[in-house]
Amino acid sequence: MKKNMARLVSLQGVCWAALLVAATPAGAADVAADGDVADEGATIVVTAQRREQKLLDVPVAVTALGEQALKDKQVNDVLDLENVVPGLKVSLFSTAPKITIRGVGSEAYNYGGDPGVAFHANGVYIGRPEAQRGAFFDLERVEVLRGPQGTLYGRNTTGGAINLIYRRPTQEFEAVLSGSYGNYDAYEASAVVNGGLSDTISARLGFKREYNKGYTRNAMPGGRRLDDQDNYTLRGQLLFEPTDRFELLLLGEYYHNGRRGPGRKFIGGPDGAPTAAELPPYNGKPLVPYDVRAVVSTLEPKEDMDFWSVTARARYAFEAFDLVSLSSYRDSRYGNRDDEGDGLDVDFSTLNINNDIWQFSQEVQLVSKPGALNWILGLYYFQEDGGFDRAIPFFKPNITLFNGGNVKTESYAAFGHFDYRLSPLVELFGGVRYSKDRKTMSEFLRFDGIPFAGNNTGRDSWGAVTWDAGVQFHVTPGSMIFAKASRGFKSGGFNTGALQTSSFDPEKVTSFEGGVKGAYLNGGVQFSLVGFYSNYRDMQLVQVVDFATSFNNAGRSTIKGVEFEGSVRPVRGLTFDLTMAYTDARLKEYMSQDAARPAKGLQNLAGNRLPNVPELKFNLGATYVADLSSAGKLRFNTSYYWEDRIYFDAFNEAQSSQGAVGRVDASITYVSPDQSLEVSLWGKNLTNELVRGYVSVLTAQIGSPHLLFWDPPRTYGVRVTKSF
Repeated sequence: MKKNMARLVSLQGVCWAALLVAATPAGAADVAADGDVADEGATIVVTAQRREQKLLDVPVAVTALGEQALKDKQVNDVLDLENVVPGLKVSLFSTAPKITIRGVGSEAYNYGGDPGVAFHANGVYIGRPEAQRGAFFDLERVEVLRGPQGTLYGRNTTGGAINLIYRRPTQEFEAVLSGSYGNYDAYEASAVVNGGLSDTISARLGFKREYNKGYTRNAMPGGRRLDDQDNYTLRGQLLFEPTDRFELLLLGEYYHNGRRGPGRKFIGGPDGAPTAAELPPYNGKPLVPYDVRAVVSTLEPKEDMDFWSVTARARYAFEAFDLVSLSSYRDSRYGNRDDEGDGLDVDFSTLNINNDIWQFSQEVQLVSKPGALNWILGLYYFQEDGGFDRAIPFFKPNITLFNGGNVKTESYAAFGHFDYRLSPLVELFGGVRYSKDRKTMSEFLRFDGIPFAGNNTGRDSWGAVTWDAGVQFHVTPGSMIFAKASRGFKSGGFNTGALQTSSFDPEKVTSFEGGVKGAYLNGGVQFSLVGFYSNYRDMQLVQVVDFATSFNNAGRSTIKGVEFEGSVRPVRGLTFDLTMAYTDARLKEYMSQDAARPAKGLQNLAGNRLPNVPELKFNLGATYVADLSSAGKLRFNTSYYWEDRIYFDAFNEAQSSQGAVGRVDASITYVSPDQSLEVSLWGKNLTNELVRGYVSVLTAQIGSPHLLFWDPPRTYGVRVTKSF
């Protein structure tokens, strides 16, 4: 703790010293003369508050990445966001991103619960994490809001929100072709075409294909590589603008993933104890050491994902306000076959999963015209309905577990938000929301071969009033300070697969936040420093009990910390940037028993760190743009990303953790004089660090085997992009 605080203080000192040096008159001419890099953050327009504002004028903790920043930082997937956003951690559990912000996140991997971080694609909430990865394509920008949300967005959350903003159709013709090839036979190809079909109709069509043969070796004889990619995305948009007052945007998307699947790395039973598959009659062996990128899978995994959606966004401009309607339907089908429960060289068990789920959302907003008083009023409806089934055969004795059912979620909400400029220097803002969520569930559980069967149904509902309020002071034309308080809520749910008749409780948080933001010298120096404190009640935490992923509520948790984002351009063409977060996220009241270590009995976990949040993390980057005169430009970019130890569950066992680790990414890009051609050499995790993305602890009924999922190894390649 003391060492991390010392690191934090020293890093802040270095950052502020750099800002002071850059702000000297000698550097002013160089900074003002080159607007190629650092001024993007100062001028980027965001819609974090549902209206267009400059990023540094927004009185909330928000990170925005424009198109150039996404390229420079090599953000190609939701997993890459954690490298550049303070307070954000993204782990890959099997096929689903596990997203946390400030220690609050998506613990739900059964359909009876909801994520703590909302994921929006072009304004539409995506409820299931498996469906989030195909959306990173043809983006205008990405916005990440930290802290409770609800008075501005349709779906309420306690942790924060990730918003992907797609590039819209325009009347101007545009075509972009891009291709990349790298190690592991990885290739990526994409194409986008845009233009007007008539004076009032514009269209945009895009396609993206990704493939690699697999990062992880299967040590079984004849086994093919795992942790592969094999997916494609298709997106089409039509924009109708028949009058100056009315527009209608229609959007359709399809995503398919047909890869083999993740490599589940066996790293032993709890504290070295043997698992059931290691004991007679199986006598399984791991074949390879625990610290190499190789797994043992007797069955070749297979994934089959199909997600499609249609969205309609209509806007009509009245004299005093805009009326906006956002309607969306999404269908998600996911099948998975995997070697489950052992990670050894024997046929112990397999896992077969099929999920079929759909969601519908409707949001209506009244949005005021810009002025001294800005306001938004909204109504929101969300429905999610779907079935799930899984079969887990065990070979000795020959029995099979069958589990399946259906979960339906309905959510209704009304919300409003305002900001009012009291004077040229002072603004007040606030909002309120009422939410009502209802869940119904039915399921079955049985074992073939033994006389056991169970059925369960459940119904429950939860409601809450949440709010936020704050004040903003414009200290100078280039800086402001703000303070806010907020109340967040996430509904309860059901532990599907556990045949529990009772629900788990909703999650509530009261949060306080304050910060300072500034931009000087035409954006050559810019920064954001935010401090926060959050008090959580009944935080929803998860562990595997019997054969089900089960939630229980931690009595109380506190999260406090500080986040910094800044950039400085000391000379023409050279930019340094730093993002950093110190987060002290700990349980205060929580008694629980570790199903993997029952001998420890009921444990008092007060003082333990929350899962999936490092105490300290930072990203230090540099970009240099070399002007080749009439020959074009060269862009050099490098980033060093470091994070402290993280634990993957609330018991804080070393076996289920990842130690402190740093990674290096870099790229060199040639840009032609007319900017129509880009050729890049790129590399990620260049020091080839072996990083645990997540550790899953399976049921104690088979000895609680610990299986880890690796983050990608060193990757590198070349990318060519041509614009017309």
